[in-house]
Amino acid sequence: SAARNDYEPSQIVVHAAGSPLARVTATAHDFHSHQGHAIASSNVSFYREQYVHVSTASPQSREGEGWYPDALVPFVGPALSSRWRPRFAGAPFDVKPNTNQPIWIDVFVPKGTAPGVYHSTITLSASAGKAVDIAVELTVWNFTLPDTPSLRSNFGKLGTDIAKAHGVEMNSVPFRTPEWNYVVALAAHHISPIIPNTLYPEVHHDGSIDYSRTHPGLKKWIETFHVTGFPIRMLGDDPTGRDRARNVTHLRAMYAYLKNNGWGEMA
Repeated sequence: SAARNDYEPSQIVVHAAGSPLARVTATAHDFHSHQGHAIASSNVSFYREQYVHVSTASPQSREGEGWYPDALVPFVGPALSSRWRPRFAGAPFDVKPNTNQPIWIDVFVPKGTAPGVYHSTITLSASAGKAVDIAVELTVWNFTLPDTPSLRSNFGKLGTDIAKAHGVEMNSVPFRTPEWNYVVALAAHHISPIIPNTLYPEVHHDGSIDYSRTHPGLKKWIETFHVTGFPIRMLGDDPTGRDRARNVTHLRAMYAYLKNNGWGEMA
């Protein structure tokens, strides 16, 4: 079940018994209610759960070392895959004998969807054998989640992780595309992303700021991704000692800037 403007996740586990399965994929169909309303299949996203090996278990773990499904690798359509080659392919995929391969499913409920119970099917197919239809039921509640979360938060440390994972220099031109894609996914699931370094106002030596160059981009970022938290950074190695004066200037200038733009509650 889900609200409007919300995602409802679920999983399907594909198991290969005595024989392997080759080129497995999943297809979504439109959802329909008995009242004649529909949710298009384009609102359904599939991800293959990529296994990672845990060599050192957490101290309180009951499962121990081994392989665990973790990363979600999206199924990529032909139009997108023709423009770039993903590092990992979401589908089609193979399943070895006597192993499991989970598929993560996200169903987005658009804002204008009528409340009620909807039904659909998800079709699993492989290179050999008969396709399997799985019945799905979705209850849509009679309220809509706001675009901007009510919880003020800041999902930080994306920059260094993205740069390392994609082998690019942080804040470079090649860095901006994966950064944007990650932030789009965060915002779609009502998670407030971090403010990029490149969008912070320029800081002068005395702590004052110049936002003439960064303001248009920052405004677009905040409004597009419904940001709820804006960390104001301290300056220098000793902000309460020898760097106190310029930190006072900086904090006052930053808060005034945010407040004048209607962003004061984010600080």
